[in-house]
Amino acid sequence: MIEGYTLAISACLVGFIALTFGADRLVTASAALAFHYNVSRLIIGLTIVAFGTSSPEIIVALDAALHGTPNIAIGNAIGSNLANIGLVLGIACLLSPIKIQPHFFKRELPFLFVIMCLVASMFINQVLSQHDAIWLLFMLLIVLMRYAYITRYKKEDIPFKPEEPVEMKTIIAWLFLFLGLGMLILGADMLVRGAVVLAKLLKVDEVVIGLTLVAVGTSLPEVATSIVAAIKKHDDIAIGNVIGSNIFNLLAVLPATTIKGAVAIPPQVITRDWPLMFLFTLLLYLGYKKKCLSRFSGGLLLGLYIAYITILFL
Repeated sequence: MIEGYTLAISACLVGFIALTFGADRLVTASAALAFHYNVSRLIIGLTIVAFGTSSPEIIVALDAALHGTPNIAIGNAIGSNLANIGLVLGIACLLSPIKIQPHFFKRELPFLFVIMCLVASMFINQVLSQHDAIWLLFMLLIVLMRYAYITRYKKEDIPFKPEEPVEMKTIIAWLFLFLGLGMLILGADMLVRGAVVLAKLLKVDEVVIGLTLVAVGTSLPEVATSIVAAIKKHDDIAIGNVIGSNIFNLLAVLPATTIKGAVAIPPQVITRDWPLMFLFTLLLYLGYKKKCLSRFSGGLLLGLYIAYITILFL
């Protein structure tokens, strides 16, 4: 029993170290690529960084579905979205207030709400079918095409212009990007495996495992990436990473849970966790007037998330 705890905790620690290193490489490389290709930091955060940091959720969803534990995968997708806003943005804003471009509130946030409403309509019958999964993947394709259009034609996305010159060569930036993604995926896998073993030793319910330990574990790339981005004043990467990851979780992670067939959506996810995700997303409008998510906003988001986790375990 003691050996089991020791191995699980060791895996968590090694995973955390890998996540921290990977996040630093990912943000640095993403900022450099945004500069070299004259691309908005927000778009970089919404696509490359968001997809990279959502990879652990996708891997976990596939693994859980293939091993007959889809509740872990469903809980992971919803729980990760809650953690991205409450935990990730909460901590990032406490460390450094995050400035937000005006069109974020007019375009990106409403777009996320639309996606959440569409997914909610699929949950009405408490089943997510493979037919639903195809529609979600089709929506993901539309999202990627939309970002490509924004990058090419929309002028309000301010290109990345760093305060200090970017000396990193393009090829090195791409190498660092893939190195960062690889370290994030490896670290997340070790961390999640350790967390799941701990949860089983503690005899915690599958849905709660997915909503808490696994969700927080797979959200640690977002935590590390957004914190590093906020500290380095790449605010658009920080906020874009969170919103982009939430979109990928809904449109890529949820379909992965149906790889072996339709899955039942636990009732408590529909009545408790999904409405709370709407509330957390709505709270992002706290920064609408000042175009900034302040430390107060961060403290509120983090406090609500801690209260939610506490209620789940109680």
